[in-house]
Amino acid sequence: MDEDDNVMKHNLIIPYKGKYGEHIIHGLRKTLEKNLPSKHLGKIIYTGTKLSSNFNVKDSTNAIHKHDLVYLGSCPEESCDCSYIGEVGRRISERVIDHSGRDSKSHLVKHSLEMSHQPLDTEDYRVLRKGFRNNEYKRKLS
Repeated sequence: MDEDDNVMKHNLIIPYKGKYGEHIIHGLRKTLEKNLPSKHLGKIIYTGTKLSSNFNVKDSTNAIHKHDLVYLGSCPEESCDCSYIGEVGRRISERVIDHSGRDSKSHLVKHSLEMSHQPLDTEDYRVLRKGFRNNEYKRKLS
């Protein structure tokens, strides 16, 4: 029986990320060699896959900056069950300002004035559907 038969080989497959990635991998190789038991052989294999295909590398958009969506606005008064479902192509933050008093025709503005309830704030809105990139017709149908 050969000594090589007892060696366990482990492959770490990672995407290639240029010079910066090579620098990180160099340190990782040294760490593996130092910390793996002698019967284990670690090998790093590069792939052509982009790192971003495995992880979401973009920061998420803050909820108040989202647009092209369908939303639900609910009255902040605990005893009130008034709500409004609307669609917007602009940022939701602009529509929140409209429903807080800028748009006198808004159902939610009229409700808060008639019932002496507080105007809705950003926390009183919830996104129901999103991803209608500049398609008002599909927003209205959802």
